[in-house]
Amino acid sequence: MKLFGFFGKVNENSKKYKREKAKSYDGKLLRYVTESTEKGEVVIGKDGNMTLHDGKLIINGSGKTLFVCDAEEVVCGDLMSLDGVVVTGFDEVTGKERSVVAYFKYYRK
Repeated sequence: MKLFGFFGKVNENSKKYKREKAKSYDGKLLRYVTESTEKGEVVIGKDGNMTLHDGKLIINGSGKTLFVCDAEEVVCGDLMSLDGVVVTGFDEVTGKERSVVAYFKYYRK
């Protein structure tokens, strides 16, 4: 990442950037995970976590694996409230392109 943007623009499509962005979510605890469907936002898991393992970004919830994507191919975008992240990529669990929203647990310090 570049300091204050003074030293050039960050290439958000590079594999290095995507890998570092996925690494920043490693170990995050989740309240719930949702997915957009024709019926609206559907909760697909609760009380989970995000893990980076063997180059894969893994989202777990409700005692099962909800989403697995290669860390170099995944696109992660923080919510404006910073209480979650939109994760888009080829999901190895369902075998198709998918987008889910993972909401972080908030711990007051």
